[in-house]
Amino acid sequence: DSIRKNYIEWRNYPLFDLDISIQTGINVNKSKANHIHNSNSQVQLSIRPIFSDDNKVEYVQIAQYIDKDQPLNYIGEKYLVDDLKLDDEDVSDLLKELFDLFVKTFIDLQSKKEKVFGAYNKVFYGTPGCGKSYYVQNVLLPDLGIDTEGDCVIRTTFYQDYSNTDFVGQILPKITEKNVTYEFNPGPFTLALKQALAHKDLPVALVIEELNRGNAASIFGDIFQLLDRVEDGSSRYEITNVNIQDYLTKELETTYCKVKIPSNLYIIATMNTSDQNVFTLDTAFKRRWLFEKVSNKFEDHPDHDYKGYFIPGILDKTTWEEMVNYLNDYIVEHANEFMNEDKQIGVYFMDKDGLAKEEVDISDPQKIKEFSYKMLEYLWDDVAKFNRKDWFNDIKTLDELIDEYKVKGKGVFNNGVFKKQEDK
Repeated sequence: DSIRKNYIEWRNYPLFDLDISIQTGINVNKSKANHIHNSNSQVQLSIRPIFSDDNKVEYVQIAQYIDKDQPLNYIGEKYLVDDLKLDDEDVSDLLKELFDLFVKTFIDLQSKKEKVFGAYNKVFYGTPGCGKSYYVQNVLLPDLGIDTEGDCVIRTTFYQDYSNTDFVGQILPKITEKNVTYEFNPGPFTLALKQALAHKDLPVALVIEELNRGNAASIFGDIFQLLDRVEDGSSRYEITNVNIQDYLTKELETTYCKVKIPSNLYIIATMNTSDQNVFTLDTAFKRRWLFEKVSNKFEDHPDHDYKGYFIPGILDKTTWEEMVNYLNDYIVEHANEFMNEDKQIGVYFMDKDGLAKEEVDISDPQKIKEFSYKMLEYLWDDVAKFNRKDWFNDIKTLDELIDEYKVKGKGVFNNGVFKKQEDK
């Protein structure tokens, strides 16, 4: 009864919210027991009674949950029931001391979980096939200490019809038997936010592929305001978004009156420079991001494992690395308002299956067909769209180009394409 009388006072403890429940039972080893606990944090504590063999409470002690399958870890002094005088009308000083120790233990354990600082918003951009997604997944995220195999990476891809509700979440009907209820279904941003708030001692990443393939400013909506960050990596400003707040409150059992990005949530995006005309990123949006160009040089990709494969259809054993360098040199040399460096060929533009690993595969008709349709189509429709004569002499159509390539190989290109700049 003494504990119950203090229930309201303790539940509204000023330093933090305590999720206090008082359960009744006769044995701590059974499913229910007399205890007070806090579960609003990764730190799980209880004030637990310890029973004797004849089911009488001998003393009370603080217990910590380590794992649901592990026994409780008891912490601090044992408070004898006779000393606590729990049957008295007045709450004893020892009971107050026990609760103060509970609070102190909670704070001490909570502080041991180091908070991650310094998260940011960053866009990695470059030519198509330069390895942006590979770099983010295999280099950047591991360097940030983010577990790429677990739940700390939430990934999404923008596209033309991608909307704010896709990104943040939306309320959808849920049918159960004869009832229809409406529940909030979280999007990638909200899922990443929940993960970061639930694990403040871990770095978390929201990865957005093809940032400018959708209307980014519209997709972010009011989340746009959160992208301004202070020195520790958290949002400078907060917003009110009832759906997100209610979802976080329900999932994390902590009341959220505002929404902000925590200091451990990275937002990483990729973008093809050749797609800048799909949806232009306005200055206000870009100002809130860091930008880094991913190198398209083979020497900056030492783990590229098929740069020495041969080009199908070119009999002089030209390698993938050599061809990319030839074409990119030509693109840079002839850069103008219609064809600039953004049109360069990425070092990963072709995958290894579209190339010839062995010399005998150079003449394989199927490989020649696959290579010509992917590479020549890109060159014809994108790179050389406005100056095809500079590339392919008098060839009039893509079909003609592909047919000629099957016979002539690199002979379909004009004489200057396969000459490196130092040879010109």
